[in-house]
Order: sequence, then structure tokens, then C-alpha cells
Amino acid sequence: GDFLVASARRLDRRMGLDVLVAAWSTVHQAVPHARLLIAGSGVEAAALTAATAQLPPGARPQLLGRVSDEQLVQLYRAADCLVVPSRSLEGFGNVVVEAMACGTPVIATDVGGLPEVIPAEFGLTIPHDDVTALSRRLLDAARGDLPTREACLHHAQTYRWNIAAAANLDLYDRVSSLN
Repeated sequence: GDFLVASARRLDRRMGLDVLVAAWSTVHQAVPHARLLIAGSGVEAAALTAATAQLPPGARPQLLGRVSDEQLVQLYRAADCLVVPSRSLEGFGNVVVEAMACGTPVIATDVGGLPEVIPAEFGLTIPHDDVTALSRRLLDAARGDLPTREACLHHAQTYRWNIAAAANLDLYDRVSSLN
């Protein structure tokens, strides 16, 4: 019965996990049965541990450290949603497609390629570095305002390799015919 939120990121300042922890305080106050699991390792581990220690014991996110690929899939599947709170330098966002391929909706910031990977109609893209917007979106998610797992899986399938390869071949054909 818990509302389970996960994040799987390198523990680096640009990943915005401090924003997620700050937002989590509000979320947990409104949804006491909510749990946050953060997987990853990196240079910000000590700072993130200190930030989580500021929250009341029952509200503290659980820092999982580095997890195996198999554990990551289990984490995606168990979570009600994944959060990608990046603040800069985010490319394509493989983590988004990976989670959606497990049927897990992804709330992500408007950084780099993230908005291009998440369908606008899902309403899951938020401004970066905005604790209030992230808190609100997570509270909406806790109330069930998320796309279905089937919709996420269907969207992720649009990124299969055979589809990407066909699109690249089509592009090469069109460019080569310009000569």
C-alpha cells in the first residue's frame, strides 16, 4: 500500500537529487505511507546522506548505493514512478526509456533531451530546480495522476533498435538523394 518513488542516478550535483530530497519533505507530510528509494553512487553521497538526515526518521529516503542491473530492473518495476530531477547536461535520458520499458512512469525535469523522451500528454515534465513543482507533481502522482504502465511500455517500444535503425536508414536515403 505504500506509494513508492525511486530515482536511479549518479550521485552528482547536476543530477538534482538535493531538489528531490527537499521536495520529499512536503510529499511525505501529505502522504505518510510514501517511500523514496535512491539508487546510485558518486561524489555527492555524503552531502545527500546529510540532507536526508535532516528529515524525520520515517520520512528519510533510503539510499541504496550502487545496484546491479537486475536490481535496477526490480526497482523500476516496484516503483509507482521514477524521478529524474536533472538540473544540467542531460542527453537522451536512457534511464527514462529503461524505466518506461518496465512500465514505470517517469517524472523528469525540462533539461536536455528529457522532454523529448517523455510524451507531453503524460504531463510528467517539470521545471528543473523547482522544489515546489516537483512536490506538487509527486503529490498528484500519489493521488493516481500517472499514465498507465501499459502506456509507458507502449511508448518505450517506440525506441526499439529496429525502429531507430529504420529511421536512420530513411534519413540517409533522403540525404543521399539530394545530390
